[in-house]
Amino acid sequence: MTMPWRLSLAAKLCIAMALVILAIALPGVLAERSLEFVRRDSLRAGHASEALTEYLKLQAFGYEIEEKARQGLLTTPDARGAAHLRLDGHIRTIRNATRHELAIINSTSFGADQKREMQKEESDQHAYATIAAMSLSRVIDGTADESWKAVTGRAIASEEDEVRDAQVRSVRSFQRGQIAFVVSASAVTLAAVLALVWFRFQFFRPLKTLLDGTRRIAGGDYRTRLPQVGPDEFRAINHSFNAMADNIASSTQRLETSNVQLERAVSRRTAELEAANAALAHLNEMRRNFLADTSHELRTPLAVLISEADIALRKPDASGAAAELRASLNRIVRTAEALRRLVDDLLQIARAEAPVLPFDRVATDLVVVVRDCVEEFAHLFAADGGAIFVEEAPGCLIARVDRARIAQVLRILVDNALKHSSNAPSVSFRVTEADGEAVIAVSDDGDGIAEADIPILLDRFRRRLPDGVHLAGSADVGWAARGLGEGMGLGLAIANTIVDVHGGSIAIASRKGVGTTVTIRLPHDILDERQIKETGTP
Repeated sequence: MTMPWRLSLAAKLCIAMALVILAIALPGVLAERSLEFVRRDSLRAGHASEALTEYLKLQAFGYEIEEKARQGLLTTPDARGAAHLRLDGHIRTIRNATRHELAIINSTSFGADQKREMQKEESDQHAYATIAAMSLSRVIDGTADESWKAVTGRAIASEEDEVRDAQVRSVRSFQRGQIAFVVSASAVTLAAVLALVWFRFQFFRPLKTLLDGTRRIAGGDYRTRLPQVGPDEFRAINHSFNAMADNIASSTQRLETSNVQLERAVSRRTAELEAANAALAHLNEMRRNFLADTSHELRTPLAVLISEADIALRKPDASGAAAELRASLNRIVRTAEALRRLVDDLLQIARAEAPVLPFDRVATDLVVVVRDCVEEFAHLFAADGGAIFVEEAPGCLIARVDRARIAQVLRILVDNALKHSSNAPSVSFRVTEADGEAVIAVSDDGDGIAEADIPILLDRFRRRLPDGVHLAGSADVGWAARGLGEGMGLGLAIANTIVDVHGGSIAIASRKGVGTTVTIRLPHDILDERQIKETGTP
């Protein structure tokens, strides 16, 4: 059967806390009330005892006065004055005690009849003190009067009864307080036991069920469902946890499905990457085979060219035309030898992933190497109506390099400038020393290179550079305008590699419409005259 209304957990807690506070406060209130009665009766007994003591002293004082009167010791004014003072002190003390008792009686909650009886007793005590004072005063003054004896006797008896009554009341109040405290303490203990039982069923058991369920859910058992037990608040929490477990289970299922799909996608992408890598490896193998085949095919016509030139040079002829022809043949031989070495380098690159070329480094005068290059290309520039010259050079600039390799680099740069320049090409060399390095700058006066194309000029294994791009030359007519055919793009890669192996660097600077400058920096060796002579450098 459903209850028409149900207390909330907060309301139950408030009621429980109120009952606990009441159970704790009730014994204290009862004890305090009992202690108040005990203090009241004890204080009243104290004042009654004080009055009793003073009445006893007053009685003793009366007998003392009578004895002194018989002996004639109260005949002087001083003696009578001293006796009156003592009498006033006793009477004042008795009246103060009586007044305090009356104040206690009036301020406390005695019954009406009891209070009236007590007030009458205190009024009688006041009257007894007045009658005793008057009687003893007459005795001091020499008049015989024994009424004080009866009055003080009745007063002493009354005060004794009052002291006993106040003490009995105090003991009874204390006993009642003890009984109230024991009863209330027993009630508190019983209430605490009942509260523990109530808390066990209302909080501890539902809380334990909630904790056990949440631990199972946290451990991954999302099929766990918390029972709908306990107060409404715990039922709501259990319902929320069940909903959360449902959501987590659904999310986990979706995540597992996504993981399976992702694994399949990764497997598919991995297969595609492996296929792409295989294709790239195949393309790389084709590139290397192409370079090797090209190198092999170039070696045969070069060998024939060199052989024919050597045969022509072996025939003696003294005519001027023959001398000029022999000079041309000598240049052909030197150029063919350099080209054969370039072909050998091309084959070396084809055989390795990175070019590993042989180098023979010796102390070399770079100025001499530059001048030989200028001399080698002078007739070609002259034939095109141009010029190649050394603009600036010191007397000697020594570096430990492979002379043939550095000459190859210069030849590549000048050859590119010649191929991709205008009909009247102009190339200048500047040889200097800066920051401990030997610097060779090769400049032309062509149209220059676009800034965006400069970073790709030294890329390896490009089929060709973009149209209009060249090294140390201009591009106003393009690569094919001079009928030289398409190049392989290997000269720049080899030049960059040679300079890099020497510990140097190549930098390209160009401005459209002004020209291009290629700067080579090589480590510079500072030698004295004796070392220069030992190297055989002129």
